Amino acid sequence: MSFEFLTMIFFCLGLYIATITFASVYGSGFYTVESNPFQRPYSGWAIEFWQSLMTAPQGFDKIVDPTTGQQECWLHESLNYSVVMLPHIEGRSDYNPYCNISPNKAILVTLLAGECDSALLINVTDHEKLATCARESDEGLKEWEISIDGAIAAKGFGDNSISRQFKVNGTPPFDVVIPKNNNWQIDIDALAFQKFKVNDTAIKVPAAAHGYYVILKPLPPGEHEVLVYYVRTFPGDANNTPVITKSVATVTVK
Repeated sequence: MSFEFLTMIFFCLGLYIATITFASVYGSGFYTVESNPFQRPYSGWAIEFWQSLMTAPQGFDKIVDPTTGQQECWLHESLNYSVVMLPHIEGRSDYNPYCNISPNKAILVTLLAGECDSALLINVTDHEKLATCARESDEGLKEWEISIDGAIAAKGFGDNSISRQFKVNGTPPFDVVIPKNNNWQIDIDALAFQKFKVNDTAIKVPAAAHGYYVILKPLPPGEHEVLVYYVRTFPGDANNTPVITKSVATVTVK
């Protein structure tokens, strides 16, 4: 048996051990896509996240508590009360809310996640076109990290095997409700949206979602810092310029 062959065996074994170690270190504090947390696929959680976020009122991400001077947290609790969803706006490193969470709640945070609907692609209702739009909006992920109280909970590079543990590679068709007082500068009274009107205060439009979502297991009582960091590039950027987003949510479990 040649030296080169033995070297290759030990090198591959080392990579295998490193992979197992990596998974055990970073895999203890979250639910993966394969685990179907709370008997629900990750795509279902992604759908509920976007259905919730699109109803957010105008300026929700700019509200400051006058007593503490801290950014208030617009928090969504899942329909079955098992998961709370932290709002996160892509590319916004200045949105660092303070959130109060009940004990025994898993926490959904988004990395690079995309949603596309008929209010963005006006009058487009074909699911495949909406799905392509959602997928293109979250391409270019280079690296990411989620830390809790300074300790890494999950970390990945590009679309590697770790990242794919949290990837929603498309959703079934779903609808989102967008209120008149929305945060997305969508004029629901525009002529193009009349056929989507629910009433005078909202429209309901077809949507699709894609991207990377992480559901953290419940945190112990007390105050915790949840940091989301990622680096991405944008398709079509000839310079392939990396864009860094780093946001922190202060979570108090009580």
